Amino acid sequence: MSQNTEPTVDWTEARRLAEQSIRMGKLIIEAINANQPRTLGRVSFSSTPEQLDLIINAAAKYLGYQPRELFSVTRTAQLAFNRHIVMFFCREMTKASAKTIARKFKCDHGTVLHAVKVVQDRCDTEPKTQALIADLRNHLLNLV
Repeated sequence: MSQNTEPTVDWTEARRLAEQSIRMGKLIIEAINANQPRTLGRVSFSSTPEQLDLIINAAAKYLGYQPRELFSVTRTAQLAFNRHIVMFFCREMTKASAKTIARKFKCDHGTVLHAVKVVQDRCDTEPKTQALIADLRNHLLNLV
């Protein structure tokens, strides 16, 4: 007979991630309510090409890639997912449309929308992905 084992949960990490998400949400609401340009840390929610470049370069470096690798046509699973992560942050941290981000990555806007959904879905089901996204978000928000 097989034993029914429950998955172990690191409640300290889960609580840290939940508190971090709450703080992020409060900062966004405060910025919107103040009717000021939406900024968090040093990463602005503007959609200038320079802002997208900043996010792309910083995220690529954090993930262990050169930015040019993210724009390649290579489709290995790891590179493709990291490309999705960078598209996700371009979409999440700027007002840039999917079409604008797609132009940057030389793809169509549907690819960007798919990338965002893939990252969100994996965050919902994979704690490691959720932790990676939280850490990278902190890294981008704390850019000097």
